[in-house]
Amino acid sequence: MLLRPPIRDACPIIALKVSIECSSSLGRSADEGNTFEKIEDFAKEMLLSVVGDDQITLTKEGDGTLPEVQKDENPSSENQPASSAIKEISVEVQRCMSLYFALCTKKHSLLRQIFDVYKDTSKMAKQTVHRQIPLLVRTIGSSRDLLDVVSDPPAGSEELIIQVVQTLTDGTVPSPELVSTIKRLYNIKLKDIDILIPILPFLPKDEVLLVFPHLVKFQVVLSRVLQGLNHSTPVLTPAEALIAIHGIDPDRDGIPLKKVTDACNACFEQQHIFTQQVLAKVLNQLVGQNLY
Repeated sequence: MLLRPPIRDACPIIALKVSIECSSSLGRSADEGNTFEKIEDFAKEMLLSVVGDDQITLTKEGDGTLPEVQKDENPSSENQPASSAIKEISVEVQRCMSLYFALCTKKHSLLRQIFDVYKDTSKMAKQTVHRQIPLLVRTIGSSRDLLDVVSDPPAGSEELIIQVVQTLTDGTVPSPELVSTIKRLYNIKLKDIDILIPILPFLPKDEVLLVFPHLVKFQVVLSRVLQGLNHSTPVLTPAEALIAIHGIDPDRDGIPLKKVTDACNACFEQQHIFTQQVLAKVLNQLVGQNLY
């Protein structure tokens, strides 16, 4: 193709159409220059095609969402056509997106487009994005372009950002740059405690205590804070965790009293962690606080 200028413009179009039907391997072997720009434009066009109605009109409900297949223990043949149609649409959506995702592994600056269009994509397209994002994130790692997106995500992409953060911190110690990026995102733009959960074991104790009232509803989070994660040391001792729970003010912190009570009960059930010695230490400290 590169050695035959007269047919150079026609060949990429043919190859691109084949790539959508077969695989995303073309994205891994694209050459630089004008040819890559054509491939990039085509991939973006295919990505955007699943954002609007053109590709999925036949399967949409009146509110713009894809119909859900009714789950039945004894499915009849009546709902099989709908199930088959949705499966076909899912395959088509993935085909339309696969080339763009492949190009992102080569050119990380293309990532932002995925987050820009996420809000307006169909339910089916969102599901496809969530299936492909973990592989993409593991491939490129904490690249500068990805961290830029995490630090300033487009409105409506919060759910996708949380998945990216979870993937970046899964089974590994996050870099200081990633931790600071997530903290900045939480403090400035995204006040969702879910975004902090993956990095809790790597935060200083005083920072964990600041957000602790919003963590009591997650029992798995208490386990991370107490036991550490990915070779990190525990952030709080069992005694410190119980005292922090006791210090939650439902009115001030906006936490239902039942959530606080449930957190206490969850601690008491873990007798191998919250031993009698721990409880005695907590009671002594609480009595001391009340005296002063």
